[in-house]
Amino acid sequence: MRLLEFTKKDGFIQYIVNGMPIYCHAEEDLNAFCFITSNFIEQGLCRKVDIKNFFNVSEDSVYRYHKKFKEHGEEGFFGDDARKGKAHKLVGERRCCIQRKLDKHQSVNSIAKEEGVSESAIRYAIKQGHLKKRKGSSLFIAGNHSFGTRSGRSVCSFRGSHNAL
Repeated sequence: MRLLEFTKKDGFIQYIVNGMPIYCHAEEDLNAFCFITSNFIEQGLCRKVDIKNFFNVSEDSVYRYHKKFKEHGEEGFFGDDARKGKAHKLVGERRCCIQRKLDKHQSVNSIAKEEGVSESAIRYAIKQGHLKKRKGSSLFIAGNHSFGTRSGRSVCSFRGSHNAL
């Protein structure tokens, strides 16, 4: 019986078989994950249902990626993509970083340039609810009063009572 396990450390996932490390990839590298798990299935180290249950991946995805592995091998995951463009998936640390920048009211255009993704990818994530673009809520506090704008409306509050200006 072979023992297959994995560890996560410093943003990397390492796969271990019988105490020997055999593969490592970045935590956000979906292609590497799909490749190595399909490879494990093909080698008989685990079953499709094991991947589905252990990593909480849909059964369809496991079958689709295993089929891709059988038909195209490693090239199917890491070779040139025949499509003209590739959709950006905003996941993990990248999504958190973009959200922090949106929270600081940085423009979508400048975030897209800094992160190397398209503006439309960020706008789509906002539309889908994966990212939240805060409406103008620049509030500052002076003594017992707070002044600012909320949703385009000027607001002044004094010890909790809100009076629209």
